[in-house]
Amino acid sequence: MGRAATLQIELLGGFRLVTGGRSLTRTPSTRQQQVLAFLILHARSGPILRQRLAGSLWPDSTDVQALTNLRRELHHLREHWPNLDALVDGASRTLAWRQDASASVDVAAFEAASDRGLAGDREALREAAALYRGDLLPDVSGEWIDPDRERLRERAKQVVNRLVLLFEEERAFGDAIEAAQQLLRLDPLDELAWCALMRSHARRGERAAALHVYQQCAATLKKELGVQPSAATRLTYREILNLDAEAHAASAPPRTGAYPLVGRESEWQALLGAWRAAAAGRPRLASIRGEAGIGKTRLAEELVAWARVNGIGAIAARCYAGEGRLAYAPIAAWLKNDALRAALSGLDVPTMTDVVRLQPQLLPMRPDIAPPAHQLESWERLRFFESLAHVFRATTPLVLVVDDLQWADGDTIEWLHYFLRSASEVRCLVVGTVRAEEEHDNLPLGRLLTQLARDERLTAIALGPLDRTATAQLAGEVLEHPLDEAELVRTFRETEDIRCSSSNADG
Repeated sequence: MGRAATLQIELLGGFRLVTGGRSLTRTPSTRQQQVLAFLILHARSGPILRQRLAGSLWPDSTDVQALTNLRRELHHLREHWPNLDALVDGASRTLAWRQDASASVDVAAFEAASDRGLAGDREALREAAALYRGDLLPDVSGEWIDPDRERLRERAKQVVNRLVLLFEEERAFGDAIEAAQQLLRLDPLDELAWCALMRSHARRGERAAALHVYQQCAATLKKELGVQPSAATRLTYREILNLDAEAHAASAPPRTGAYPLVGRESEWQALLGAWRAAAAGRPRLASIRGEAGIGKTRLAEELVAWARVNGIGAIAARCYAGEGRLAYAPIAAWLKNDALRAALSGLDVPTMTDVVRLQPQLLPMRPDIAPPAHQLESWERLRFFESLAHVFRATTPLVLVVDDLQWADGDTIEWLHYFLRSASEVRCLVVGTVRAEEEHDNLPLGRLLTQLARDERLTAIALGPLDRTATAQLAGEVLEHPLDEAELVRTFRETEDIRCSSSNADG
């Protein structure tokens, strides 16, 4: 080893010495490694009494014999590993690890990177996860090392778990799979890691792999603990089964969601940011605005799919121009969803009486409820609004999507304003897609967006056309082969023509 080269001492996953980027084939003896590791792990404590170190490493020996053993190992270290010996500050009664620029220790680097990462530095999280190659000196046993080994393992689990969540939010599902697998190597009984692995495979379209992961999870829990997967894990499994059934239904038409979301990274991050704000207890509206055919519905569908595989209730409805802006139409559609069944079944008589105004189909469920005898009077609207809001407040976390919000009636918009103002501390995000060319025809909608913006409860997302690169990527996914230049020019021109002439369904 050249004295000018930086020496790297690795304790995570086993003892290694690295210099010049190469691992040394020869290393100190096991006892010498333990002496070095003890001093490194206690470096912040200052000088360590020789008697304490010796007693920790040789607990079954007498004090005299233990000290003799320690002196012998230090002698051999000085004789055969002078560079390492130089890092030990020895006094007559104490020993200490000397911080030296010519040497680095992976444990210290891991702890520093994990501190930065858990404070919000994403690159530091990646660095810390890469540094944790395994448990602290896994082949060494002894009470002196167990607390540090467990502490570092728990820190690694925090780091990797945070990475999994970030990768899922960023839709980097390949990275999420790798991180979830690392988390399971740290703790094979971590059901949250199993669920993340299932979700990530499912979101990549690998449903068979996701379902196989569930079987592995169930077998592991049965073998190690004699228990079945938790309710949350089974729910994730059922969600993936449902996605699988939808994807393979013979009668179902092709869905835009079958293809990856391309060219919308910044918009997707804005939508996730809106959800994080809502999940923190400040409900809000996210408006996805753009001309017809630009991809508003596709972006909203991606959030619905993401929410469902993450155990978040997600309900979608739409408004129609041909309905003459039927009062409360999207709210009535939301109320039909099974996600609200539990909340509806537990309503008291006055609240249920209001709800059945929009959902008379619920009356057979509740023979104690009489059909409303009269039209809703103006003075009853506040109570009616509160009854509807109560149902959705009782079903959180929740994403409510309303497509073509520009066609919503004034009553629906008024209720949305009431709900978002009154649902304090409720984890709910309302997502509305809005056709830019027709937005100004709906004056109540304009007032709602203006007021929510003033209240800082609006996330406005504007969609523009896909660029040539994103168009080529999406077309290649649809056609299942890359486009040559001529195909790209023709496809880009045709999509521009369709977009400019479109006045119907939002793609």
